[in-house]
This record gives sequence, structure tokens and C-alpha cells, in this order.
Amino acid sequence: MGMTLYLKHASQIDLARYAREGVEGEDLGVLVEAGFADRHAARLKELELLYVADEGRAAFSTTAREMLFDHLDLLRRRGSGRMRVSSPSEPVLDLHGAWRMLHFLFTGDAFEGALPAATLLAGGREVGEDLGYGPPRMLSIDETAAFSRFLEALDLDALAGRLDARAMKSLGYHCGEEAELRAELARYFPRLKAFVAAAAARRQGMLIWML
Repeated sequence: MGMTLYLKHASQIDLARYAREGVEGEDLGVLVEAGFADRHAARLKELELLYVADEGRAAFSTTAREMLFDHLDLLRRRGSGRMRVSSPSEPVLDLHGAWRMLHFLFTGDAFEGALPAATLLAGGREVGEDLGYGPPRMLSIDETAAFSRFLEALDLDALAGRLDARAMKSLGYHCGEEAELRAELARYFPRLKAFVAAAAARRQGMLIWML
């Protein structure tokens, strides 16, 4: 099970509450399972060993390692069991693992990049508790609008032309061949573009988080 990135529309009232009180579990409206941290850690270590064997080097940089591993113990300390939080009042978009490819196509980098291109990984301000891969981030109305304008200027065919599985693997991505990446791009990019555009049109912000 890989890291999944979620986005959620947030009204002006919600944004003010998040800024004042932070984000609670019921604000996310997704299934939280305490045991997933152990499975994620095991899978990440497995991928790293595969890269060492296949590429002759470690899969993750020091910065990436810190980002992926430092906070896994937090979830382990929360105990076992499952908690179903309430359904969100605003729409939620699940990008699954496609955020890696999308961020690379938007920025040309694995984890870095300038805003608004790097919004998926770096946009907004942190609010609430660490979920294992960092706290949720809140995008203001203006930041959401800026990201929407950035996405609106992008073309699916042009993005497909930037796909380079070899370059992505050299940055530490565990990804399939370009045909698989093209199918994933065709599925998730239009959804992301429409989702962010809908929030911007309604003068809303967003929450972004990973599980």
C-alpha cells in the first residue's frame, strides 16, 4: 500500500476554523487504520532494497528518507484498530499514487519545485497533527485560485510528452512503463484540474494531506 494524496474543498468558514483550531480527524472523512504505518514502512524498505540491487544506489535521498520515515512512530503509538470518521461535507479527491507523477510533470523534480507548480507537495500552511507523512496543509482561496490557473494552462497531450519513466526512476520513483504512466495521467490529471477549478469557481480553499 503506497502513500495516497487527498484534496478536499474547504469553505471560507472551514478555512477560518482550520486556521483557528487546526484540522481534526472528522474533517478528513477518510478511513484511518493505525496499522498501516507498519505496512508502509515495510514496503518502503522493500523498495529501497530493490533499488540498491537494480540501480546500485539507495532509493531515497536523506531529505526524502526523513520525510517518509521520521513520523511513522506517531501512528504506531496511537494503538491498533480502525476508526471510521464521518463523511466530509465537501468533495474529496483521492489521487492514490498519481501525485508522484503529477508533481514530477508539473515541476521536473521529485519533491521540490516553485509554487504554484509544487502545490501538491509544498503549497499552503500546515494545520493539525502529523498524520504520518506530515500534517494536513490548508490552501487559501487565493492559493487555490493560483493553482487552478496553473493547471488550466496545462494541456494533457503536452504533459504526456514530458513523461520519462527513466528520468522518474532516476529520481527515486517506483513506477511502471510509459504506457502505464500515460494511462494514469489520462485518468487523474483531468480529475485534478476539474476538482481544483470547481473550488476556485466557488471561491473556496482546499485541504491537502497524505495517508
